[in-house]
Amino acid sequence: MSMNCYSLFTSVDGEPTSRDLELRITDDMRLVWGKDPVRDARPLAEVIQIRLWAEKPKIADPAGRALIKFTDGMSVKVSGAFATGAPDTIRARTYLEFLRHLHRCLAPGHKRNIRFLRGTANGSPAKGWTVFAVSAGIDVALFVFLWMNMRADAQWFVRPGLIIFALLGLVAAASFGQATYGRRYDPDRIPTDLTPS
Repeated sequence: MSMNCYSLFTSVDGEPTSRDLELRITDDMRLVWGKDPVRDARPLAEVIQIRLWAEKPKIADPAGRALIKFTDGMSVKVSGAFATGAPDTIRARTYLEFLRHLHRCLAPGHKRNIRFLRGTANGSPAKGWTVFAVSAGIDVALFVFLWMNMRADAQWFVRPGLIIFALLGLVAAASFGQATYGRRYDPDRIPTDLTPS
């Protein structure tokens, strides 16, 4: 792998490839992912959104993902994992180096026009609020059920413990909602929880 050339599993417009693609940023500030410099490339000035998230398999480190969208509707999804989704330390490091290089190459004036989001690839405000409402509803319903069915002779710490449990559930619901909604992040400080190294 040459300098500033990153071999990563990449899909373009949702079409996964059968092998890794060589991603690079050219001197004229174009993101290139294939052999055709016109069809398989876009100027960084046309980036309108970068969304980061990390998927955590059950028995492995998180695998970072990035979705880059351009003004013409083209999207490039880059993964720090194998095509199977299994994470790998070397790929994770390559992915992180690519992200840092990409963010450094974006013009400061252009950064103001890009939406830098964190959260799942298909997230949206409507989905975020829906996830929050459903999660919070389940939390409140469980709290009410346990509170109403609590024995009169329950230990003194049960009621405060149940209230704390319910409040933590609401915090978790808000967190799930934010992850789906797509909170913004600072492009000069890429979130470490979304960039496993």
